[in-house]
Amino acid sequence: MNTLRFSLVILALLSSLNGQVSQDWTHYVRIAGHSLRLDNTDQIIRSATDTNVFGIEVDNDIPGRYESFLDPGEKLKALRDVARKAHEAGN
Repeated sequence: MNTLRFSLVILALLSSLNGQVSQDWTHYVRIAGHSLRLDNTDQIIRSATDTNVFGIEVDNDIPGRYESFLDPGEKLKALRDVARKAHEAGN
């Protein structure tokens, strides 16, 4: 997964908040990065909720570069899972 791509997606999502708040989002939003695995999606969402984070950035390469390059199936499952859980938590 491309970290830049995730960052751009997050920025696009955050910019959609513009009509809902009177301040520039850069004045109040908190962003956190996490290493993404299928077994840590609950922890990521819990951590984001507990620390009032509204921008969750997940990485493919914190433990090792391009670990899912040849077979991205598990990483894509984890990405879908964390996205679903983030939406369920109102993030």
